[in-house]
Amino acid sequence: MTHNHDEALSLSDRIAVLRRGRVEQIGTPRELFERPANAFVARFIGFDVILRPERVDPGTNSWRAVVAGRDLQCEAPIRRQSGEGYVVVLRPERIRIAQPDEASDLGPVTVTSTAYKGRDIEVAARLVDGQSLKFLLSADRALVVPEPGSSIEIVWQPMKPLLVPEAATVEPDGISEAR
Repeated sequence: MTHNHDEALSLSDRIAVLRRGRVEQIGTPRELFERPANAFVARFIGFDVILRPERVDPGTNSWRAVVAGRDLQCEAPIRRQSGEGYVVVLRPERIRIAQPDEASDLGPVTVTSTAYKGRDIEVAARLVDGQSLKFLLSADRALVVPEPGSSIEIVWQPMKPLLVPEAATVEPDGISEAR
């Protein structure tokens, strides 16, 4: 048993994520990392960007979610349970600022703060609907870091965000079991 995500991912063939004695998901490290079963597992495994869509439209291979007035093509949830809402989840390291000639996946967003973290610069931003997100930029000296108050467009293509059942909004209790 470990609380260390990196250790569990690197040493395990299969991992069980538990919450209050209940198994939330069992899978290979890659399955958990790439396809969490719900918002609890997503938070626990490092999907720090969790957005509430205004609307979700199921599809066959991909689903659509509307976030801050923008249509997003999303990976379909691996668990489709009735009566639950869905959230859109993204990894902060997969988000970047759109280039001038590049179509935006989400924006405009307003930069609220930046923080130097050594290898990365964490950018906090607010969407037009008031939701917040944080993402990471490389701390490359040549990179121009956006100023707080500036408006930017962000992208994550070719990756698609994931839709997962929201489940309860309990904070992760940090229990994972590696086998």
